[in-house]
Amino acid sequence: MAVRRNIKTNPRHNFDCLILGAGPVGATAALLLANQGFSIGIIDRQDPKTVLKSGFDWRTTALSYGSRAILDQAGIWKNLAGKSEPILEIEVIDGNGPVHLDFGKTETHGAAMGHIVLNLDLRRELFAALQDHKNIELLAPVDVRAMRPDSAKIEIDLSDGKKLSAALLIASDGRGSRARTEWNIPTRQYDYRHHAVIASLTHTKPHHNVAYECFLTSGPLALLPMQDINGKHASSLVWSESPEKAQALMDLSDEEFCGILQDRFGDYLGEFALACDRQKYPLNLIVAKKVYGQRMVLIGDAAHGIHPIAGQGLNLGFRDIEDLSQSLSRAKKLGLDLGGDTVLKNYARGREFDVASMIAATHALNWLFGVDHAAMRGIRGIGLKLVDYIPPLKRAFVKRAMGDF
Repeated sequence: MAVRRNIKTNPRHNFDCLILGAGPVGATAALLLANQGFSIGIIDRQDPKTVLKSGFDWRTTALSYGSRAILDQAGIWKNLAGKSEPILEIEVIDGNGPVHLDFGKTETHGAAMGHIVLNLDLRRELFAALQDHKNIELLAPVDVRAMRPDSAKIEIDLSDGKKLSAALLIASDGRGSRARTEWNIPTRQYDYRHHAVIASLTHTKPHHNVAYECFLTSGPLALLPMQDINGKHASSLVWSESPEKAQALMDLSDEEFCGILQDRFGDYLGEFALACDRQKYPLNLIVAKKVYGQRMVLIGDAAHGIHPIAGQGLNLGFRDIEDLSQSLSRAKKLGLDLGGDTVLKNYARGREFDVASMIAATHALNWLFGVDHAAMRGIRGIGLKLVDYIPPLKRAFVKRAMGDF
């Protein structure tokens, strides 16, 4: 898909909302709001042509059922559906014990629990939609020189000399959020003392659209079903280990790495081969103690960067988008100030439970399956069996995983 520069005959300088960061969360927010008639300026320091340059990238994103619905509202799911692989079942494996737990078609009535898409495909569709939308001005590549909020608006100066203004700045500029820093919003942080090794793999047995979450003492290992790669069965790997062990995994040859993975994971998917280079990144939690300031609101990783153990980080950001778009739509109908404290405070209050419960769940899973002790193995076994044997509890877990509230 060719990337077109967004050229307007009469470029805007005043908007309803400005969005800082054109990653998946920021871009989807722009589309959802623009579809409701808001004028949107979206700012990013990266050139879309550079982000989408040739050189294939097999890295993936796990989208919950709820996130798929949000992308449908944004107008791009119709183009992504054929490029995605559905998750029809999730198998949870306690690598330190004999207990398995299957979430599957019985609980979902055959509906997909989620979808795996290539990051590159998602970014391509989002950028194309941004450039085509009449209510969106894509401002990239450009840096922000200054941000000045006041009682009536926020003004932003760009490195290309443009001066913009809006009722509200939506900051989706990631874990190291500049907006969060400039508004002096403190954070709560936690270092899990683990690194994630990620890669895409081919394997000799079909995955049958099953996602595997294997909890080992050293850290969780997840394999998520992908579309075939060059005619071979494929899955996406996220493997959490201590920093030292993660680096050791990075230093292995491809054959040695796949051999160790085989030993840890077993023969569920047959023999593995790497389809791309491995990558590694540290795992930590960073949560803003407040998600809004004067004329500014944080969404996505700028508000809450969580552990990937449940694969819910991006999905949590998409739920931010959905709630924020509803809040702003109500404010517009009532004639309220989009960037006023009343609107932002109500939005923040509505997000508290979802974010707090997801952080608590990822913390609990990380701790529960990270202890290799006979008593803890027994507790895990009892807990998993209870979930398996109590249908309403199992359905609740499935709905949470699907992002269906």
